[in-house]
Amino acid sequence: MHLTANSIGHQLEAFKDTPACTLTYFYDEVLSHYAWHLGIFGLSALIMIRSWNALTGMPVDRTLLLLAVILYGFTFASITLE
Repeated sequence: MHLTANSIGHQLEAFKDTPACTLTYFYDEVLSHYAWHLGIFGLSALIMIRSWNALTGMPVDRTLLLLAVILYGFTFASITLE
């Protein structure tokens, strides 16, 4: 969503005061960033819950935990580099 709205926004630079430009800005800088950060918080919560379950002896799906860690690392790197 962020990359698409950003690309469209570059095409609308000549039309700054139009509703299309305002909507594109909303998707690019507001909504996509909220979704992005909610995703990183959700992955953080998943990793913490799964790790807690592993510490307490509950069965843990290690494949799901590994996938969450990889996604978290990629998302955190993307947020940091942006």
